[in-house]
Amino acid sequence: MAAIAAAPSSAAASPPPSRVAVVFVGGLGSTPSGTAANFGRLAAELRGQAGYAAADLSTFAYSGGQTCQPIAISTAELAAYVRRLRDGGAFGGVILVGHSNGGVVALGVPIAAPDLVEPGAPFVHRIVTVDSPVLGILTGDAMVMDAHLGGVVGPCVAADELLAEQANPGWPDYMARVVAWEQERSVGVYLVVNPSDWAVDVSRQQVPGVDVNYAVDVTDSGLNHAAVLKTGAGVAALLPMVGPQAAP
Repeated sequence: MAAIAAAPSSAAASPPPSRVAVVFVGGLGSTPSGTAANFGRLAAELRGQAGYAAADLSTFAYSGGQTCQPIAISTAELAAYVRRLRDGGAFGGVILVGHSNGGVVALGVPIAAPDLVEPGAPFVHRIVTVDSPVLGILTGDAMVMDAHLGGVVGPCVAADELLAEQANPGWPDYMARVVAWEQERSVGVYLVVNPSDWAVDVSRQQVPGVDVNYAVDVTDSGLNHAAVLKTGAGVAALLPMVGPQAAP
């Protein structure tokens, strides 16, 4: 009896998804609606100029709105959110764009979830931080945050952790090694540094010794902490860092 070759399964014949998701991550004291508003101008440009559909863009929500919970918990929650995007099958990758402490949370995802950054084929394609205290916060920064957030969010464990990081003399070297490891796994890392930011000192927004720091000096009518997201020049600088949508 002649052998009958098995028909290939539809799963085997289907190419992997190519579209990329973009996830916006807010910082301390943020809300989903506030984060969506902060990133609204960038989202509009991504849809209008870079080929993204509305369904490709989403806003990460902290569980119970607890933005001040320990940073490791927030990072684990974001990693779980990214895994759901991966396992849902609609996307072949994700770009994380975090503002303020949201960038700290996003930058921690690869270390917390190495399965999302498999060598040579990471699901996390890029991480873009905007005015993020990747080296912690100075005491003056903490006073500004307390003045603007303290009456709303109360005691803030995450802010305490950021204060401790800036006091740790080994933290810059540790973060340089973290970024280098992520780059080795083909993750694009972009740290957007605004020298005019009054909420986070410019020295805390960048990691020395690695080629990932990009100065975007823009101002708005306030502390300039979200000016990169709310000005034309700032958004124009962010667009190539996020990159265009992959072909469908």
